[in-house]
Amino acid sequence: MKKTIKITMALLLMASPLGLGQNAPITFEVGDYGADWSFNTFENGDFGNTGNIFQTVANPDTTGLNASATVAHLVCDAAGQPWAGAETFHTQGIGTFNLTYANCIVKMWVYKPVISDVGIKFAKPDGGSNGELKVANTKINEWEELTFDFTSRVTEAVSTGIDQIVFFPDFNSAGRGQSNDCYIDNVTFSAGTNPNPPPVVPPVVVSGTQKAPITFETGEYGSDWSFNTFENGDFGNTGNIFQTVANPNTTGLNTSATAAHLVCDAAGQPWAGAETFHGQGIGTFDLTYGNCIVKMWVYKPVISDVGIKFAKPDGGSNGELKVANTKINEWEELTFDFTSRVTEAVSTGIDQIVFFPDFNSAGRGQNNDCYIDNITFSAGVAPVV
Repeated sequence: MKKTIKITMALLLMASPLGLGQNAPITFEVGDYGADWSFNTFENGDFGNTGNIFQTVANPDTTGLNASATVAHLVCDAAGQPWAGAETFHTQGIGTFNLTYANCIVKMWVYKPVISDVGIKFAKPDGGSNGELKVANTKINEWEELTFDFTSRVTEAVSTGIDQIVFFPDFNSAGRGQSNDCYIDNVTFSAGTNPNPPPVVPPVVVSGTQKAPITFETGEYGSDWSFNTFENGDFGNTGNIFQTVANPNTTGLNTSATAAHLVCDAAGQPWAGAETFHGQGIGTFDLTYGNCIVKMWVYKPVISDVGIKFAKPDGGSNGELKVANTKINEWEELTFDFTSRVTEAVSTGIDQIVFFPDFNSAGRGQNNDCYIDNITFSAGVAPVV
């Protein structure tokens, strides 16, 4: 059996710092989250007993942990189910949010006359849920803070688009020998620990007057640079000249508006490409262990090597470094590790970057539309001497 009651205290609408539209902390105080939310009480025996309906009441004990004026209360009826409890309505109350490592530690204050499990569950609009998490209180008739660690459930599909919270104040699988007055308060969300944290990306280290990252976006590096296109067949075809264009695919990795484009002509050389002019564009810099990892996004219709080369004003160069793409017609990030070239004499005073979008030594059987974007420089690892 279910019973619905609307808790009638006024709510002051507040912007939440948590993910999406999550409304927390839930304190049940006038003007705070929970005060006027509607709750559905379920499986709790005789609803003729007003206490059997989840609602806000005066705090039964304002000493110790919880000095607040108002809390939520439910008499868990002896005739009710072990899982008797209360839930917000979908799309109301707690809002809509994702369970992430930034909000997966849920804490709640409880006050009960019996030792038993307390449960919290989240659910999606279609009823999908990661199931309740239960933690037993250790104190009787005294406020106590319980911690519900949802870290292991963050990666579950049902942990996205949550719009309901469910409370089980007295989840006693053995059943109740009596009705129990249970109170909850101050439901908070805080960060947990990601068991598989993403790798730490070293900061971009700019050496000399190096200008990076090169994004080709309006107002950013690369957007108004001059490039020399070389060894690329018929320059009567506008596409055979390196230039900025609209991003051909703004889904997935690269959602930016602009990218650089070159049609690598079937009649062009395998090493056809484009280069900045000496003394312009990328500036003048040294290749060091602080900037020797170069990454670049590529989008191509064919699998072939992609090359990057740096050069000095006198043309001296450490030679191109080539990495093949593995995806076709999809943005992919390639990594060019220049660590081994840092100590070369030609790695100082660099003032030119050269791109080879389709370095196919076997030659091309067709023209290939190639795009590049987002060239970044980050730190490598200096060899241990």
